[in-house]
Amino acid sequence: MNMYLYQGKLVFDIVTAVEEKSEEAEMKNDAHENLTNELFQELRALIEGNGYQVLSIGANLENFGKADQAQIKSLEESKKEANDKVKEIYNKANIKTYRIQLD
Repeated sequence: MNMYLYQGKLVFDIVTAVEEKSEEAEMKNDAHENLTNELFQELRALIEGNGYQVLSIGANLENFGKADQAQIKSLEESKKEANDKVKEIYNKANIKTYRIQLD
Protein backbone atom coordinates (compact mmCIF):
# COMPACT_ATOMS: atom_id res chain seq x y z
CA MET A 1 0.00 0.00 0.00
CA ASN A 2 1.27 3.49 -0.86
CA MET A 3 1.54 6.17 1.81
CA TYR A 4 1.21 9.91 1.19
CA LEU A 5 2.58 12.77 3.26
CA TYR A 6 0.42 15.75 4.13
CA GLN A 7 2.22 18.87 5.26
CA GLY A 8 0.70 22.04 6.62
CA LYS A 9 0.48 24.27 9.62
CA LEU A 10 -1.15 23.89 13.02
CA VAL A 11 -2.16 27.42 13.97
CA PHE A 12 -2.62 28.85 17.44
CA ASP A 13 -3.68 32.49 17.57
CA ILE A 14 -2.47 33.48 21.02
CA VAL A 15 -2.69 36.64 23.10
CA THR A 16 -1.26 37.72 26.44
CA ALA A 17 -1.12 40.95 28.42
CA VAL A 18 1.97 42.60 29.86
CA GLU A 19 2.49 45.64 32.03
CA GLU A 20 3.38 48.88 30.30
CA LYS A 21 7.08 49.71 30.24
CA SER A 22 9.03 52.59 28.77
CA GLU A 23 10.72 50.37 26.17
CA GLU A 24 8.77 48.36 23.59
CA ALA A 25 11.54 45.74 23.54
CA GLU A 26 11.04 45.09 27.28
CA MET A 27 7.29 44.61 26.81
CA LYS A 28 7.91 42.26 23.87
CA ASN A 29 10.36 40.22 25.98
CA ASP A 30 7.75 40.02 28.76
CA ALA A 31 5.14 38.83 26.26
CA HIS A 32 7.42 35.98 25.17
CA GLU A 33 8.60 35.14 28.70
CA ASN A 34 6.41 32.04 29.20
CA LEU A 35 7.00 30.66 25.71
CA THR A 36 9.87 28.55 26.95
CA ASN A 37 11.78 25.72 25.34
CA GLU A 38 10.15 23.41 27.90
CA LEU A 39 6.67 24.47 26.74
CA PHE A 40 7.63 23.94 23.10
CA GLN A 41 9.02 20.48 23.92
CA GLU A 42 5.76 19.56 25.69
CA LEU A 43 3.70 20.75 22.73
CA ARG A 44 5.99 18.87 20.35
CA ALA A 45 5.62 15.66 22.38
CA LEU A 46 1.82 15.94 22.45
CA ILE A 47 1.61 16.55 18.72
CA GLU A 48 4.17 13.92 17.74
CA GLY A 49 2.54 11.41 20.09
CA ASN A 50 -0.55 11.68 17.89
CA GLY A 51 1.33 10.78 14.71
CA TYR A 52 2.49 14.17 13.41
CA GLN A 53 6.12 15.20 12.95
CA VAL A 54 6.82 18.75 14.11
CA LEU A 55 9.27 20.33 11.66
CA SER A 56 9.52 23.66 13.47
CA ILE A 57 7.89 25.46 16.36
CA GLY A 58 8.11 29.05 17.53
CA ALA A 59 6.20 32.22 18.29
CA ASN A 60 6.40 35.89 17.45
CA LEU A 61 4.07 38.19 19.37
CA GLU A 62 3.49 41.78 18.31
CA ASN A 63 2.01 44.72 20.24
CA PHE A 64 -1.71 44.81 19.48
CA GLY A 65 -2.51 47.88 21.56
CA LYS A 66 -3.69 48.74 25.05
CA ALA A 67 -5.84 46.07 26.74
CA ASP A 68 -9.22 46.98 28.18
CA GLN A 69 -10.70 45.50 31.37
CA ALA A 70 -12.88 42.99 29.49
CA GLN A 71 -9.82 41.61 27.68
CA ILE A 72 -7.87 41.34 30.94
CA LYS A 73 -10.79 39.57 32.61
CA SER A 74 -11.10 37.16 29.67
CA LEU A 75 -7.37 36.33 29.87
CA GLU A 76 -7.59 35.70 33.62
CA GLU A 77 -10.64 33.44 33.25
CA SER A 78 -9.03 31.56 30.38
CA LYS A 79 -5.87 30.99 32.43
CA LYS A 80 -7.84 29.70 35.43
CA GLU A 81 -9.86 27.26 33.30
CA ALA A 82 -6.74 26.12 31.46
CA ASN A 83 -4.83 25.50 34.70
CA ASP A 84 -7.60 23.13 35.80
CA LYS A 85 -7.38 21.31 32.46
CA VAL A 86 -3.58 21.14 32.64
CA LYS A 87 -3.77 19.50 36.08
CA GLU A 88 -6.17 16.93 34.65
CA ILE A 89 -3.85 16.21 31.72
CA TYR A 90 -0.76 15.85 33.93
CA ASN A 91 -2.72 13.67 36.37
CA LYS A 92 -3.62 11.33 33.50
CA ALA A 93 0.07 11.00 32.72
CA ASN A 94 0.94 10.25 36.34
CA ILE A 95 -1.63 7.51 36.95
CA LYS A 96 -0.08 4.10 37.51
CA THR A 97 -2.02 0.92 36.94
CA TYR A 98 -1.23 -2.10 39.05
CA ARG A 99 -2.38 -5.60 38.27
CA ILE A 100 -2.92 -7.80 41.27
CA GLN A 101 -3.03 -11.49 40.58
CA LEU A 102 -4.74 -13.68 43.14
CA ASP A 103 -3.87 -17.36 43.06
